[in-house]
Amino acid sequence: MGSPKVGGSSSVPVSQPSSQPDANTVTVGKREGWKDIAARIGVSVDDLKKANPDIRWRELDEGRELKIPAKKGPGQTETAGEVAVDTGGAAAEKKGELKSTEKAKSKDLQSEVTGSSGGLQASDGTLKTGVKGKEKEIKELQKDLNAWRKGQGLAEIKVTGNYDDATLKAVKQFEKKNEIKEDGIADPRTRDLLRLETNPNFKGLTEYDKNSADGLLSRHRDNPEARKEIMDIMSDPNFSNLGTSEKRIVYDQIKALDKGADFSGLAAGISEKMKAVSDLKKDESFKSLSAGMQEGLSHTILITGEKDKALRADIIRMATDDGFAKLPGHIQQEAALALSYNKSDNTYTRKVVDLVTGDAFQGMNKADQNEVLDWIQDHPDSRLVDEIAGLSAKKMGKLDDGDLSKLLRRAGIE
Repeated sequence: MGSPKVGGSSSVPVSQPSSQPDANTVTVGKREGWKDIAARIGVSVDDLKKANPDIRWRELDEGRELKIPAKKGPGQTETAGEVAVDTGGAAAEKKGELKSTEKAKSKDLQSEVTGSSGGLQASDGTLKTGVKGKEKEIKELQKDLNAWRKGQGLAEIKVTGNYDDATLKAVKQFEKKNEIKEDGIADPRTRDLLRLETNPNFKGLTEYDKNSADGLLSRHRDNPEARKEIMDIMSDPNFSNLGTSEKRIVYDQIKALDKGADFSGLAAGISEKMKAVSDLKKDESFKSLSAGMQEGLSHTILITGEKDKALRADIIRMATDDGFAKLPGHIQQEAALALSYNKSDNTYTRKVVDLVTGDAFQGMNKADQNEVLDWIQDHPDSRLVDEIAGLSAKKMGKLDDGDLSKLLRRAGIE
């Protein structure tokens, strides 16, 4: 099954200057660091630094011009904080492109699943030297700093509730480690990243994943609800079980939502699908499928929407069937492709899975299996699937084009 392509290349916007004086330069925005600028223009941090070798960290002042490096070509390293997702080519595609190609939209990400594994609270407000009336928030910051410092082998600071010199220095150390502009100001984005860095599930992620999370938090720095949902997704234990391309689908679904979009339920919906994929990977029948088939089915589950629960259940039922796992690889791909041709019809998808996991179909020779699936792909209608499934195993193995015409007439399709 050719795996659907989700999204394209898009950059994570941050606070951008209103104009650019030169197409080959970029202007440093307010409180922007290397990662912010790199994410905004769609290049890697390393390439941006190499293009500006004479500029040091402390010289990234607002309004400064930086040279823009040449962007990477297809297949090369992508920018941390920018996720270009293209999952095509994981398995053989038939008849040009898979008809089920689609991009996950924001409304498809809502779910009836309640609760999320992360449970992190997004920060609200900026803490800095001289701030008044924020003793409780500062104590929380100091505790989070100490949790992070312990993991770094650094001495703890006193929890005083005052944004003192020790707190300022500790924030700067965290900023330097995470390549955030080293100004000692704990804004919501910095505080959220600090909380993630002390979460055991998040700590085990790759630097790419951590940088991507930072870019997403930066994009929604003014939206606590959005940042909480992002934090819950990134700290979900099932997120770390996803492969690289699967994680990029998740990133793309988050990025599909605009800054002012309703993020409520986002983490619950995505967490449900991540758990389904994680559980699927533990199944022995699924593990016996080819790598391309595994990837294609996992991708399809991840891009399904709230209304596609029945489709997800059908995919899982097919992928975990012992008989289906024993079918030739190209027959598995044809079956998955047939499933996708009318995936919005729950009756159709259920009956296709019933057919391909049944003894009669699995007892046919490969040529006849392929012929039957070709018919279904050309006429993706549950009535035809019913007619085929109603045949005996002996008759199903002796079908020809004349029989297809009879079946279509009996099904009321032609």
